[in-house]
Amino acid sequence: MLQTNDYYETDIRDVNLVSAIKETIAPFGVFPMLRGFEYIVEAELMILKNGDCINRLRGEVFPQIAIKCYSTSTRVERAIRHALEICWEQEGEGMLKSCCSNKLVKPTIGEFLEIVSGGVNSTLGDS
Repeated sequence: MLQTNDYYETDIRDVNLVSAIKETIAPFGVFPMLRGFEYIVEAELMILKNGDCINRLRGEVFPQIAIKCYSTSTRVERAIRHALEICWEQEGEGMLKSCCSNKLVKPTIGEFLEIVSGGVNSTLGDS
Protein backbone atom coordinates (compact mmCIF):
# COMPACT_ATOMS: atom_id res chain seq x y z
CA MET A 1 0.00 0.00 0.00
CA LEU A 2 1.68 3.17 -1.21
CA GLN A 3 0.41 6.69 -0.72
CA THR A 4 2.09 9.47 -2.63
CA ASN A 5 1.89 13.18 -3.07
CA ASP A 6 4.31 15.64 -4.60
CA TYR A 7 6.48 15.88 -1.52
CA TYR A 8 6.38 12.64 0.40
CA GLU A 9 5.91 8.92 -0.03
CA THR A 10 4.58 6.70 2.74
CA ASP A 11 4.79 2.96 2.57
CA ILE A 12 3.36 0.54 5.12
CA ARG A 13 6.95 -0.65 5.71
CA ASP A 14 7.78 2.86 6.98
CA VAL A 15 5.91 2.08 10.19
CA ASN A 16 8.79 -0.17 11.28
CA LEU A 17 11.29 2.45 10.21
CA VAL A 18 9.51 5.20 12.15
CA SER A 19 9.39 3.07 15.29
CA ALA A 20 13.12 2.28 14.90
CA ILE A 21 13.87 6.00 14.56
CA LYS A 22 11.80 6.83 17.65
CA GLU A 23 13.50 4.08 19.66
CA THR A 24 16.90 5.38 18.59
CA ILE A 25 16.32 9.03 19.52
CA ALA A 26 14.53 8.31 22.81
CA PRO A 27 17.74 7.60 24.81
CA PHE A 28 19.14 10.96 23.71
CA GLY A 29 16.40 12.73 25.64
CA VAL A 30 14.45 14.07 22.67
CA PHE A 31 10.87 13.89 23.93
CA PRO A 32 7.81 13.34 21.70
CA MET A 33 6.18 16.43 23.20
CA LEU A 34 8.75 18.62 21.42
CA ARG A 35 7.80 19.82 17.96
CA GLY A 36 11.34 19.07 16.83
CA PHE A 37 10.82 15.39 17.64
CA GLU A 38 8.47 14.82 14.70
CA TYR A 39 10.65 16.95 12.45
CA ILE A 40 13.67 14.82 13.37
CA VAL A 41 11.68 11.68 12.56
CA GLU A 42 10.66 13.14 9.18
CA ALA A 43 14.23 14.22 8.42
CA GLU A 44 15.54 10.77 9.32
CA LEU A 45 12.99 9.11 7.02
CA MET A 46 14.20 11.28 4.16
CA ILE A 47 17.86 10.67 4.97
CA LEU A 48 17.45 6.91 5.30
CA LYS A 49 15.63 6.77 1.95
CA ASN A 50 18.12 9.07 0.22
CA GLY A 51 21.39 9.36 2.11
CA ASP A 52 22.65 12.16 -0.13
CA CYS A 53 20.04 14.62 1.14
CA ILE A 54 21.96 14.92 4.45
CA ASN A 55 24.13 17.39 2.55
CA ARG A 56 21.10 19.47 1.56
CA LEU A 57 19.30 20.02 4.85
CA ARG A 58 18.45 23.70 4.35
CA GLY A 59 17.86 23.44 0.63
CA GLU A 60 15.82 20.24 0.44
CA VAL A 61 15.01 18.50 3.71
CA PHE A 62 13.73 21.40 5.83
CA PRO A 63 11.56 22.87 3.05
CA GLN A 64 9.94 19.48 2.32
CA ILE A 65 9.24 18.88 6.02
CA ALA A 66 7.81 22.40 6.26
CA ILE A 67 5.43 21.76 3.37
CA LYS A 68 4.33 18.44 4.82
CA CYS A 69 3.80 19.91 8.30
CA TYR A 70 2.32 23.24 7.18
CA SER A 71 5.20 25.29 8.56
CA THR A 72 8.25 27.16 7.28
CA SER A 73 11.73 25.77 6.82
CA THR A 74 13.03 28.30 9.36
CA ARG A 75 10.60 27.02 12.00
CA VAL A 76 11.51 23.43 11.20
CA GLU A 77 15.21 24.16 11.62
CA ARG A 78 14.60 26.13 14.83
CA ALA A 79 12.48 23.34 16.34
CA ILE A 80 15.11 20.70 15.54
CA ARG A 81 17.82 22.96 16.96
CA HIS A 82 15.73 23.45 20.13
CA ALA A 83 15.26 19.68 20.54
CA LEU A 84 19.00 19.18 20.09
CA GLU A 85 19.70 21.89 22.69
CA ILE A 86 17.41 20.16 25.21
CA CYS A 87 19.08 16.86 24.42
CA TRP A 88 22.56 18.34 24.93
CA GLU A 89 21.77 20.16 28.17
CA GLN A 90 19.48 17.72 29.93
CA GLU A 91 18.50 14.11 29.61
CA GLY A 92 20.71 12.75 26.88
CA GLU A 93 23.83 14.72 27.63
CA GLY A 94 25.89 11.69 28.54
CA MET A 95 24.51 9.65 25.66
CA LEU A 96 25.04 12.41 23.10
CA LYS A 97 28.50 13.33 24.37
CA SER A 98 29.56 9.69 24.23
CA CYS A 99 28.59 9.61 20.53
CA CYS A 100 30.34 12.87 19.59
CA SER A 101 33.99 13.07 18.65
CA ASN A 102 34.36 16.53 20.24
CA LYS A 103 32.69 16.19 23.62
CA LEU A 104 32.91 19.92 24.37
CA VAL A 105 30.97 21.24 21.38
CA LYS A 106 27.31 20.51 20.71
CA PRO A 107 26.93 18.67 17.39
CA THR A 108 25.30 20.35 14.42
CA ILE A 109 21.90 19.20 13.19
CA GLY A 110 23.59 17.27 10.39
CA GLU A 111 25.98 15.53 12.79
CA PHE A 112 23.11 14.60 15.10
CA LEU A 113 21.07 13.21 12.21
CA GLU A 114 24.09 11.15 11.10
CA ILE A 115 24.44 9.73 14.62
CA VAL A 116 20.76 8.79 14.66
CA SER A 117 20.98 7.29 11.15
CA GLY A 118 23.86 5.09 12.26
CA GLY A 119 21.84 3.94 15.26
CA VAL A 120 18.77 3.20 13.16
CA ASN A 121 20.84 1.26 10.62
CA SER A 122 22.43 -0.83 13.36
CA THR A 123 19.01 -1.44 14.95
CA LEU A 124 17.51 -2.56 11.65
CA GLY A 125 20.62 -4.60 10.87
CA ASP A 126 20.31 -6.52 14.13
CA SER A 127 16.71 -7.54 13.52
